[in-house]
Amino acid sequence: MTCPCKARSISSLSQGPVIEVRLQTHVSSYLSRPGDEIRAVVVTPCKKDGYVLIPRGSIAIGHVVQAHRVGYGLVRERASLKFEFNAWEHPDGTRHKLSADLVLIDNAREEVTNQGKVKGILAAGGAPGFILGLWREPDPSTLVRSAYGFAGVSRFLLMKAPFTPLGVAGVVALRFLVVRWPEPEIHFSPGTDMLLSLRATPETSVRQPETVPEPVPEPLVELANAQPIESMRPRSGSAADITNLLFVGSKEEVERAFEQAGWNLSEPLNRETGIRICRAISAQRGYPTAPMSLLRLEGASPDMMFQKSLNTFTKRHHIRLWKRPGEYEGKDIWAAAATHDTAIRPSGFGFTHETDPFIDRERFKVLQDLKFAGCVEQANLIDRPKLSGFSRPDTVTDGRMAVVRIRECNRPFEIAGSDYPLPVQRKGFYRRLARRFVLEGRQAVTRGNVYYWGYRVARLGISRFFPVSDHATGVASLRPVD
Repeated sequence: MTCPCKARSISSLSQGPVIEVRLQTHVSSYLSRPGDEIRAVVVTPCKKDGYVLIPRGSIAIGHVVQAHRVGYGLVRERASLKFEFNAWEHPDGTRHKLSADLVLIDNAREEVTNQGKVKGILAAGGAPGFILGLWREPDPSTLVRSAYGFAGVSRFLLMKAPFTPLGVAGVVALRFLVVRWPEPEIHFSPGTDMLLSLRATPETSVRQPETVPEPVPEPLVELANAQPIESMRPRSGSAADITNLLFVGSKEEVERAFEQAGWNLSEPLNRETGIRICRAISAQRGYPTAPMSLLRLEGASPDMMFQKSLNTFTKRHHIRLWKRPGEYEGKDIWAAAATHDTAIRPSGFGFTHETDPFIDRERFKVLQDLKFAGCVEQANLIDRPKLSGFSRPDTVTDGRMAVVRIRECNRPFEIAGSDYPLPVQRKGFYRRLARRFVLEGRQAVTRGNVYYWGYRVARLGISRFFPVSDHATGVASLRPVD
């Protein structure tokens, strides 16, 4: 299982090897300043020609190049950050040169541009802004549209049923309770996963031979091939996720392994968690223990469900585990299906997540996180003849199953500072109120018109006939596979 240390170009920033690192320091558009040092530990070792160039546990060292805050929103609507890495430190303490750029923040609501800049969200760009309607001709009323939006009611509603000042205050208070205002500043805490693109093969004075995996015992091969291939959706009975991992260990060992690897148990779906989902979506923030749908494997619901996200409900790594009959060497066995949620799309009267069709990348992600936490005794990839020539429009896989024997985690690589709370922007209520009013006003005036949306529709139509390369999709294709 290797990091693809070869050039695969998708942009000016993706000319060399791509490695995954995990932040050890806080980075924030509100608190960080140009020149501040950034440290991140290497999660996936970079290998080439049978040698490890950058081993797991090495430290990538960089600095902040730019940090622009939103502030009151008078100058800019989006926060932005840019940083680069220029050195790396081997676990033995030796330091080497590195030339790397950021290409992806894993599961982030923020985007990384082709120039390596982290672009923050439009806090006023969510769905609630549509209730204002669209203006066609600018007039004095255009300038007070922010007041309507701030109250959470449309101009047309106010015209039909005028509110008293007390009524408007009540509507504003209700909106503050129901619709949470997104935090526009960028905050990345220790533990945030990132992909770095190296401009050239890294310099190193130590070339470690790649470890050769042990032969796979025949009983383990038979065990992997005896597992069901697909889980099913309970309502429709249609095929859902492909099983791509098998764990050997007790329930306590598996739970502890995922906990140490930074994954969270998923909560059950009920009224309370449904409300939390709505708040997370409206506030454009994360929900680290959000519910997952209950897919079935041979009629059984999952025994454990884990996920790993960052600061948005839209994207998350997740895995479902089912306890299987029998044991291996006296340990329980668990079949699992791991996929990566990458977007939200409408579905009937609700919504559902879109998943990355290349599920082998998620198999690799799970393995690397567990290895980083020191919870893997042995891992093997086993071919499954039943999946030879397998084809499904929504899934691309080599068909192999990763069989992982879990051990007591030894946590060889600690994330410095991860036990401390993330410093947040401290502003008074009235200052936050002023920023919200300014940002919603700018949104209503600049984007709440037929001309802006006419441009968006035309651009969407043109892209269907003349598709352009998508940076985020291209970066995802650079993710390591096995």
